[in-house]
Amino acid sequence: MNPLLTSRLNDTVAKIPFDSTGTTGSCDTIKVNYIENIKPIMTKYCTSCHSTALNLGGYDLSTYAGTVIPGKSGKLLGSVMHAVGFIAMPSASQYISTCEVNAIKSWIAQSYLLDSIGSTDTTKIVNPILTPAGINTCNPDTVYFASQILPLLVSTCAMSGCHDEKSRKDGVVMTDYVNSMKTVKAGDPKNSELYKSLIDKDPEDRMPMAPIPPFNQTQIELVSKWITQGAKNNACTNTIASNCVISNMSFSKDVLPIFISNCNGCHLQTYISNGSLMNSILQNGKAAPMPKNAYKLNSCSIATIQAWIIKGALNN
Repeated sequence: MNPLLTSRLNDTVAKIPFDSTGTTGSCDTIKVNYIENIKPIMTKYCTSCHSTALNLGGYDLSTYAGTVIPGKSGKLLGSVMHAVGFIAMPSASQYISTCEVNAIKSWIAQSYLLDSIGSTDTTKIVNPILTPAGINTCNPDTVYFASQILPLLVSTCAMSGCHDEKSRKDGVVMTDYVNSMKTVKAGDPKNSELYKSLIDKDPEDRMPMAPIPPFNQTQIELVSKWITQGAKNNACTNTIASNCVISNMSFSKDVLPIFISNCNGCHLQTYISNGSLMNSILQNGKAAPMPKNAYKLNSCSIATIQAWIIKGALNN
């Protein structure tokens, strides 16, 4: 953690009237992990405001990956300690116990352990509603919900006023696997409401609705293939490929397809100029992580976008 931040937090400790609850011998902070120790604290104090459905401030503290972000930036500890320069949490007049503060401190110091086994692999943790059956090396013949289908749905259909958690237009939510499957008949695209809405010619029934552009043929075929393959709650991850070329590229050929697949409903130009776009796709805690509710872009996609921005974000 930043030494200046550590100093600020240490200076704050003696000034805070922490609740003494949990400071007896039962308060064990020797080995702390997210599932057993940190998640209960987040559920108790934080997720009523900072969740997938209501991520105030851009933070979702109902998931491991979402909690790690303010943990690494120092904002989580600074807020619960009511340190100067941080927004006091759970509120200006409410403190968590000394034991709970120490648990968070230990979790950070021990490199954000996920479970008692000692896992710290954030790429395997997403929205608990998603929970893919397994993460494998990507197979080019397989369509993956987490990295290919969910980003499309979230960036086009799960928009405010349509099918996000709050709006629930026509009772449909498209923010996660469980809810999305209510519109899908696995193995049968033609009888799946999701697929039928994508190919509907009636502008009143076609999804996504204007002004969001309709899915192109490639995207429609991708959804169809995913359903045909069983509409699995699957995921994959690849390290940067040896054939990832980021020189002599163009926006239309190399960058636009990434945006179309992951950010179709977003307005990008402002985010490019102020640096938020790169911070979001890097998921470094400096901006709301994107793609929303989905896996981080693969290394090649990130490198491609970064190189494009460095060269002036040309529309070529």
